[in-house]
Order: sequence, then C-alpha cells, then structure tokens
Amino acid sequence: LADAAYTNGMRVNGLGYITTDELHAYEEGLNSDAERLYLNWGEPRSVERLMETTKALQGVILKNPAGHLHFASNWYGGRMMYREGAWEWQKPYSFTVLHAPILLGLYNGSTPARALVTGVIDGWMAHGKQGADGAWSYPNEINWRSDAERVGDGGGVSTPLQ
Repeated sequence: LADAAYTNGMRVNGLGYITTDELHAYEEGLNSDAERLYLNWGEPRSVERLMETTKALQGVILKNPAGHLHFASNWYGGRMMYREGAWEWQKPYSFTVLHAPILLGLYNGSTPARALVTGVIDGWMAHGKQGADGAWSYPNEINWRSDAERVGDGGGVSTPLQ
C-alpha cells in the first residue's frame, strides 16, 4: 500500500502532494515512511524515502536574517510552499516532520540530517529565556523572517521536546 501511494502521486519531491498545515504535512506519508523503517530496518526503499524527505526539508527549514535555522513555512507540500504573512511562523507541530532526519542522523550517521535537526533545535534554543528561578522557557511560535516570538494557541507546545 505504501508503494501504491507513491505510484499514485501522493508524494512529490519528498513531501506530500497536497499543500497543508505543518501537522498534516507530516501525516501525508512522512510518518508512515519512518514507521515502515522501524518494521523493516535498513529496507532500501524506506531509507530512500527518508533521504528524499530530509532533502526536501532543507527547503522548508531555512536560515533567517538573525542566523537561526527555523521552519520558514507552516503551510506547504511537495508542489507549493507559502512563506509569508501568517504562514511564516514556526509552530510546535512543525517539529514532527523531523522524524525522517532524526532516524537518518541517529542510525545512518547522515551529516545533512544531523545538521538539519541540530540546526533547527539550536535555532529554537537561541530563543530560550532563563527565569529568576533558573527554569528555562521557550517560545511557542517563532516568525521565520523577523525572529519575533508569540504564544500562539498553545497547541502541541511539548512537541519539540519529544
């Protein structure tokens, strides 16, 4: 069934065919590709798909003018990406698509995958603020273009920590 999805055009250039929000971008097959690898470790087609996704994410996660790697879009797919206005905010559910580069970086030692994961986390960590009690806090949403921060709706706030 996973092969049929590719054959029937559900994936384009390592991302889902449809243009959608950041959580649903992950749910358009990126999640099942990573899960497929757990079931049959090292299976070449799964590794190839994770490599395609990791390459595609290098166009979703970009360095901003402040020098931070952030998600430059929260509304994208393999055919179209929006990077302005309401769509240029990194949100907690943005991080779910890192499943593929995490696996490639951890188990296959892929340098580009590791750089993508550590870079985007370093970008998020650069926004950390330490309170008087010593506890750190991080913004829920970061604007890719301006590096501005906002609370957002609070949905998925713990996702980057997972």
